[in-house]
Amino acid sequence: MSANRAFAQMAGCSTVDELKKHNVVELYFNLDDRKELLEALQVHGSVHNWDLQLKPVGQQDPIWVSLSCNRKGDSTNCYVEGLIEDITERKHSEEMLILSERMAAVGTLASGVAHEFNNIHTGVLGYAELGGRLDDISDQARSYFDTIRVSSLRARDLTANLLSCSSRQSARMIRADLNTTIRESYALVEREFVSDGIDLKCAFGEVPKFLMDRAQVGQVVLNFLINARHALIGCPEKKIFISSGTSEDQAWVKVSDTGCGIPEENLKKIFTPFFSTKGEYARSDSPQATVRGAGLGLAVCHTIAKNHSGRIEVDSQVDFGSSFTLYLPLRDTGEESVGPQVEYPKFFVNPEVSGRILVIDDEPNVRELIGQTLTSQGYEVVTTDDGEEGLNIIRNEGADLVLVDIQMPKMSGIDFLCQLQQIEKQKRPLAIVVTGKMPDAAESSQQGLDVFATLSKPFILDELQAMVQAVLTSDKNEND
Repeated sequence: MSANRAFAQMAGCSTVDELKKHNVVELYFNLDDRKELLEALQVHGSVHNWDLQLKPVGQQDPIWVSLSCNRKGDSTNCYVEGLIEDITERKHSEEMLILSERMAAVGTLASGVAHEFNNIHTGVLGYAELGGRLDDISDQARSYFDTIRVSSLRARDLTANLLSCSSRQSARMIRADLNTTIRESYALVEREFVSDGIDLKCAFGEVPKFLMDRAQVGQVVLNFLINARHALIGCPEKKIFISSGTSEDQAWVKVSDTGCGIPEENLKKIFTPFFSTKGEYARSDSPQATVRGAGLGLAVCHTIAKNHSGRIEVDSQVDFGSSFTLYLPLRDTGEESVGPQVEYPKFFVNPEVSGRILVIDDEPNVRELIGQTLTSQGYEVVTTDDGEEGLNIIRNEGADLVLVDIQMPKMSGIDFLCQLQQIEKQKRPLAIVVTGKMPDAAESSQQGLDVFATLSKPFILDELQAMVQAVLTSDKNEND
């Protein structure tokens, strides 16, 4: 009936006269919202700060508005009069706050799950290494142990990356080979690709080694590949093309597919946490209808790209496929390494260093693994799952070194370390913290507790042995 120009423009019209050409019903994004509003006005006569979504003329995306109005007139000739405010930005801010809290909850959950996983996986990785070191096994059995070990190391990297993303820890930058990282990511899903009948082609260009977090970059590539595989479900032509190269001062890796593609209106939302349309618009009888996504994969990829000062570009067309390209700056491509190099472990040879070592961990597999490994190197090892018992052993029997887990049910590792400081210095052993948490997070809680080093679970046996040897050698040199 009447409106000001501000509402006309809010509704997608340039003038009020243009707005009047449209029925008000057309402006409701959801007609159920209109029904609910009219029922409230019928009962109460007015509403205040009533939130609903409108669809501006000629636009696909709705806007949020807040309505305060009164029902006027009699039962045969009534109308609505009031004020309407565009609150879209406020709603978006509220949504981002809710998403932030959900991400924080996911991070807390991921941290707890990853800690338990790391405890379990310490035994898998450690005993795979011990099995591979046996002399009287066949070459085939040795290859099986090696496969378990390599898979465990990849799982360790992925878990560390999950913890890194959820706890906002900084990336672990080393000089590494991008093409090798791509191949390792593809190796994780190669069997599924083959069984799905996917034709995969690779074209790797010359890319110098540069600073990156291998685990994080590998996760981005893996996510690209998994999304491409999902996009190909039910498609007559199943092709994926992986390529890499350099452009000016950047390295890039691209994953392209011939899949279902992404609608244009969704492209700008794909990096939003928890946004996913996988299978949402597929026919009920389509294979794509079986695919569902959590909406976290590309959100994490976007964060990883930003942490590397890089970016992700997407090109997609419905029914023709998509291309995802990760660009990373070529930082420090010289011969000199800035960080530790990635190498498979070599068998550790322990020099003539002895000592009495106390191991405190509530996981039996971890205690047995550490005890067996260090005993074979000539150390005397005592184990317990109770921090209080560990303190009594130190007071009454003595120890040169203690390895203590941070998270334990009876007494936490931090509480143990605090009480350890009360023991006279002559009887106080050096301490190594063994933890499934992120190293940065673990070390921040140990400040002032005289911890020599932190060993992250799951660890390779060479890391354990080298760290123990370094601690005891350091202590011996100080005493000398």
